Amino acid sequence: MQNFMSGHCGLMDKRNPCRCNKKVTVAVESGYIDAKNLLFNREEYSTFKKQIAKDDTTLRDYASDRFIELQDNLTYKTDFDNKSFIEQILDDIRIKKIMNFN
Repeated sequence: MQNFMSGHCGLMDKRNPCRCNKKVTVAVESGYIDAKNLLFNREEYSTFKKQIAKDDTTLRDYASDRFIELQDNLTYKTDFDNKSFIEQILDDIRIKKIMNFN
C-alpha cells in the first residue's frame, strides 16, 4: 500500500497527480459512485470512529505529540518532507497496533 501511495497519491508526494477530490467528483459525475447509496456508508458497516473508539485517547495523545514535535521543529526547518513525516507516522508501532497494520 505504501509503495502504491508513494507513487500515486498527492498527499504522499505533491509531485504525484492523484487528488481525492478530483477522483470522487469525476466518479460521482460519471455515475460510478451513487452518493445517495454508498456501499461503505451503510448501517451494517462499522464506522472508523467506532473501530478506534477504544484507542481514541491513545490516538489523540499520539496526534498531539506529533503536532508538538512538528511545531517545535518547524521554525528551524527550511524544507519539510511531507512524505517522510507520513511514513514515520505509518511506521510507528503504536499506530500499527491501533490500526491493525501487519
